Amino acid sequence: MSLRKGNTVISGNGSNGADGFNPVANVTKTGTTTTVTITDKTGTTTSKIYDGESAVLTINQLSGTSITLESGTVNSITITEDTTFVLPTITDGMFHQILVFLTISGAPVINVGTIYYLNEAVSFLDGKYNLVYEYDGANWYAGAIIKGGGA
Repeated sequence: MSLRKGNTVISGNGSNGADGFNPVANVTKTGTTTTVTITDKTGTTTSKIYDGESAVLTINQLSGTSITLESGTVNSITITEDTTFVLPTITDGMFHQILVFLTISGAPVINVGTIYYLNEAVSFLDGKYNLVYEYDGANWYAGAIIKGGGA
């Protein structure tokens, strides 16, 4: 096990558990983000802890016609031509989310990267949208809400 006290890393190993496996924990810190990784007999689990008063995520400014998204991110994209989103491969079977703020101009064809939808297949027109992705442990689902689209 590794723990950090101030700028010092504290390491140690516990005894094997009843199943004969010794879980391993590792804690690292980069900037204001602490990453905790625990490996046990079923695999590795990673969590991030953000320092400070707010856990507000950075909004990634993305562009291009093939856009690779990462789990747990908030993104802002202006689309004026045909675009395909590439979703991450998830292997931990856990719930994941992605949020994309879209500004669309013209009539581009947008491939959201999945065949599963939160409500129904998405049709995009000129305007601003919140595109939400949710991974339910087996598949990515996409849903879009037009901003200012109705009263």
